[in-house]
Amino acid sequence: MKEKKPIMELSLFFPAYNEEENIEICIEKGRKAAEKYAEKWEILIIVYEGSIDRTKEIVREWEKKDRRIKLIIQPKERKGVGAAYQIGFEKAKYNTVFYCDSDNQFDLDEIKRFLPYIEEYDIIAGYRIDRQDPKGRIWTSRIYNFFLRQIIPIKERDVDCAFRLVKKKIFEKVKIVSTTGLMTAEMLAKARIAGYKITQVGVSHYPRLAGEARFEMPAGLNVPKPKVVLEILKEILKLRKEIKAFKAVHKYKPISRKKKGLTALYYSFRNTILIFWNAVLWRKCPVCHAAIQEKDHPEDLAQYGICTNPTCTWGKGK
Repeated sequence: MKEKKPIMELSLFFPAYNEEENIEICIEKGRKAAEKYAEKWEILIIVYEGSIDRTKEIVREWEKKDRRIKLIIQPKERKGVGAAYQIGFEKAKYNTVFYCDSDNQFDLDEIKRFLPYIEEYDIIAGYRIDRQDPKGRIWTSRIYNFFLRQIIPIKERDVDCAFRLVKKKIFEKVKIVSTTGLMTAEMLAKARIAGYKITQVGVSHYPRLAGEARFEMPAGLNVPKPKVVLEILKEILKLRKEIKAFKAVHKYKPISRKKKGLTALYYSFRNTILIFWNAVLWRKCPVCHAAIQEKDHPEDLAQYGICTNPTCTWGKGK
């Protein structure tokens, strides 16, 4: 008797922009993972119309080999990685949708890490274990993640990690407006406000071996271009208003704090900065400066990790 696969129907999509050196390997690995874990599946490659290399031609060749692999053109009028994600969800025909970047920095077989949570959760957000990116990009991401947590209701530790499984049904209530990479944070925030269940799972991360990031400064600085930063800042300002209105519609009430007043606000701000500087950036205990062990599912920054010093109580609930 044929063994039943853990996922009945699965759509996988991969945005691509000038990824001719990576896209064939990405499709091969995606197809292998889909065959292994899903009864029915499709792979959508979302290629930006302005892509000038052979990415589109390579995908068309795969379309001829397997009708479950499809090329979707992202029009120039809808530019931005967030817009590519939106198009992927719009075109996906199955309710369970997995998306990932096409730069081969993830092991697609690690979809198996999501399997225990598929029935219970509406979004399974991957986070990168031992991220294999240049230091400039890692620091930029940590600062970006930190400040987003202060502005919108998200708890996830790796907001911009592009290894995620989403139930398409969330878009019955959640309307996405961001067209930049902010889209991933907007989806998490609005899904939480709307009452959908979210969990986090650690996944392996690998260096980029081919191609190059398109949104960074030249000369190996590994930080976003000023134009990209400005676009994201504009979207953050818009998103704050969106989130406020969305909270009102869904009568969202965050957990209130017990302490009030300027003194409580000062200590809260100070503690947040100490935790961010020590635990997030330097992986050190904010109390004794010993090494920390990161938690798999931190509910907020204060639960980010556990001090490895046996005499220290930070993060141990004592």
